[in-house]
Amino acid sequence: MDFVTIERQALHALRDSSKVIKIPSDRENDRTADTLAQLVEKLKMNEPVCVSVQVHDSRFQKYACTTPVGKHILELAARIDCSGSVVQDQITENQCQLLVSFPERLANVVSQNRNATFLFDATLYWERLCDTVLLFHFTKAQQADNGEGVKVDTKHLLKVLKMLAVLLLRRGKSDIMIRRLGMIPKYLFDGEHFCDRFANLIEAAFEASKQLHFSLKSQRRAEVSSLWHRWNSLLFQLIEKRAEIKDVVLSALSALINAPAGGNSIQLANNVFDTVCVHQLSIAGPTRAIARTIVKDFLPAVAGAADANHGLTHREQECFSALFKKWENKEFVTSADLSLNMRLLHPVMYVLLYLHKKAPAESRFPDAFVGALLNGVTIRLDSTRGPELRNCAMTVAAAYATLFVTSADGVAPLLQDANFSAALNEWMKEEPGTSQYAEAVSAATQMKNKPVVAVGLEMRVSSLVEVFPLDPDEEYHFFARPSHSKEEKSIAAQTIDAPVAIVQLDSTEAPLPSFGQQKYAKDELGEHVSILSSIRECYNALVGVGRSPNAQLHEVQEATESGLRGLSDAFGKLRQRIGSDLFNAVSRETGPLVAVLLPTLISLSIHAPEDQKQYLVQLRYTIIVDLIVLNPPLALNQLGGMVYRSNYGIYQRTELIKAIGEAAFVLSQVEVAPASAASTGTGHEQAMVTEKLQRIYPPIPTHELSSGRKPSIVVSEGKSTRRWGNAVVERHNRTRPRHYSNLLGDVAAAFVAVFLHKLDADHFAFFQEVDPYTPCAILDSLTSVFQGITNVRHVAAELSEKNFDFFFAVCTRHPNLSVRKAAWASMVEVMRTWCGVAPLWIRRKDGERIFNRDAVAYRSLVFTKTWLSALEILQHTCADMVQKSDPCGHTALIAVSSLRDLVCDRDDFYSMLARVEERALEE
Repeated sequence: MDFVTIERQALHALRDSSKVIKIPSDRENDRTADTLAQLVEKLKMNEPVCVSVQVHDSRFQKYACTTPVGKHILELAARIDCSGSVVQDQITENQCQLLVSFPERLANVVSQNRNATFLFDATLYWERLCDTVLLFHFTKAQQADNGEGVKVDTKHLLKVLKMLAVLLLRRGKSDIMIRRLGMIPKYLFDGEHFCDRFANLIEAAFEASKQLHFSLKSQRRAEVSSLWHRWNSLLFQLIEKRAEIKDVVLSALSALINAPAGGNSIQLANNVFDTVCVHQLSIAGPTRAIARTIVKDFLPAVAGAADANHGLTHREQECFSALFKKWENKEFVTSADLSLNMRLLHPVMYVLLYLHKKAPAESRFPDAFVGALLNGVTIRLDSTRGPELRNCAMTVAAAYATLFVTSADGVAPLLQDANFSAALNEWMKEEPGTSQYAEAVSAATQMKNKPVVAVGLEMRVSSLVEVFPLDPDEEYHFFARPSHSKEEKSIAAQTIDAPVAIVQLDSTEAPLPSFGQQKYAKDELGEHVSILSSIRECYNALVGVGRSPNAQLHEVQEATESGLRGLSDAFGKLRQRIGSDLFNAVSRETGPLVAVLLPTLISLSIHAPEDQKQYLVQLRYTIIVDLIVLNPPLALNQLGGMVYRSNYGIYQRTELIKAIGEAAFVLSQVEVAPASAASTGTGHEQAMVTEKLQRIYPPIPTHELSSGRKPSIVVSEGKSTRRWGNAVVERHNRTRPRHYSNLLGDVAAAFVAVFLHKLDADHFAFFQEVDPYTPCAILDSLTSVFQGITNVRHVAAELSEKNFDFFFAVCTRHPNLSVRKAAWASMVEVMRTWCGVAPLWIRRKDGERIFNRDAVAYRSLVFTKTWLSALEILQHTCADMVQKSDPCGHTALIAVSSLRDLVCDRDDFYSMLARVEERALEE
């Protein structure tokens, strides 16, 4: 009996039993149990799957399977013809979908019978399905021909198996698939046949983890979801548990990455390398065994040819850059899970051993990674989280000194410390033949006051010739504990900023340079307070760094208020210099704060009188907007998960959504100072006056003024009068023409993706709720984004066309009337942006929208065929709504009429122009 018949009979029997009136004396309750038990027997779920393959010819092979599911898969493959039509592929995919979703459809029918006492084992069904898929993949063909089996084209069978694997993995069955892969007999993991079929399985996993096409998910670099990283993580866990297949699987992965370019092979190879050598080492926190396998066994096979300038291949540089960037990330050290910090030690140590083994004669650590390595060690040595982080730092420091520092004066002081040498020896115990690195180098250093060679490590002598980042050729003194005499001499030495003689730099008693950039030129807020220092202090005040656990409520409120005011002042100055070098530098330095600062701001509890509270809430909103403007990629990535998170209230979520739209509006109109004004004498004088403004007392409380009056008052010292002299300069500046630049075009896709890239079945529920606040706020912010990119034509048309389906779906299918009306208004703006017409409604500084009477711009007006087709769809939809007396029909009629007027106005304009030309020719 085939699978379709078994399925139909079981579902009919279960539906019939649920309709029967239950009598206590009857045994109707056993009907469902009997039906499900017979179903398990018919599907042979309690029997192992057996697959046989026989060679028939070069194209076809005979396949046989003992289970109805396997026979059904063969039937699906045999039905596929060579036409390659889209309809045929869709039919096959639907059949595969029915096969994978059978336990869920069965559960829906069983749930209708409340008295059911037997449960269907869905996990066992999926395990048998995975066994069938894997055995069809890897079973080798035999030469014997006994006449049994179904003749199937191998390519068609692989196509069906790929569809099934994709559907299984998208349903979260990757752990089942990997577990069943580990139970395949060892003789199937061999030869070229396994490598070819394993590549097909990896392609299926990659296809399953690709981001959906809806709303520009492919704009991100990886283009894959977390499913892809989980699949590869489970795969490496499997080969560590089953060592006999380790070499074969690694060889197949290496062959996949090193395969010649063709089709999608480059994209697949890059993503395999990225998830294994970048994500697994730097982000996932691998175990020691997995880190050893990736660095020692896998990376050398896929590294490729080395770069003559750097000595490292492109793939090695990509892998090590991500690892050391994570190693020196202070937020990761201080805030991330302690176990992840501990597991990051293993990849770093194996990379050190890898780099030394790569060029043992030179023993030179790459210059690009020295600063990050030592900076990470410094952060961990200064950390107060626990002795584990200090132990990690001492292990890496001792390994670096042992492997790459050849000066006896540099190695001896550090390795003579019992803690450093003990930490290194403890870690090295699990590495065969390398357990006594530190002891060997320390003993050799005590016997000879010269460069030594221990355990095959060639040392070399160098001197300190640069400030941070340290040169890898210098003597290694950073982690050595200086003696009292050195401390006294360093106190009397000159400061780092003062000129230092070359002799003093070569001396081991010279003061050590400071690490990290503290501030930038021309970044002071006033009274010698730098922007970076101000942002850091405000961050500490808001997050509570250094705050006593017994702090009173008024102390917390004072810290919150001071933090909000400080960030407002700092970001207020930066907003005036968007796009400048200072703005970009501060954006780069404050990037790690965004992930913590945004959730902290939106979750603040403000305890103050009502007027003061409203002012602080407005400050918070402005700061969130400025954070998005300061670093759009990081901020939008963080907000993408916060907007749909259930632990935020409706008002918090609405505030975040409005802030995103406001940030898009700010980026769309960035004022650019004309270069001519800065070069003239008057402009230079004005710039000097602005830079030398001093605080006067008593200060004017500008926070209580409206936004329109703030620019007219400058709280500083004037040229002629005590208070109002600079107002003359302000009035003079207003007479100059203003130039604006649109910076929204480069990040517009990210702004749209914040709202739409997670609109799967769960998140789309926000657009189906009765409550209209969240959907309307999202539509309003999306409208602001599309209005802002109207003049960025290389972005606007494509982005509008790709997201038309979403707005059309909300217009027609949302259950709430208010949301449908708002969607029609947004649809008008999207269509106008698409064809190049200015927005119909424009936003003022206070947030109010007013009608734009100069909306038509004929120079950029382009009606493409796709745009006209979209307008035709809207017209038909509007006609149906009016005919059915839909409550939203009047709004839709106005929206479609305004769009239709654009076409009519264009036609009238050209017809009038043609008449004028005809009259001119007649005259």
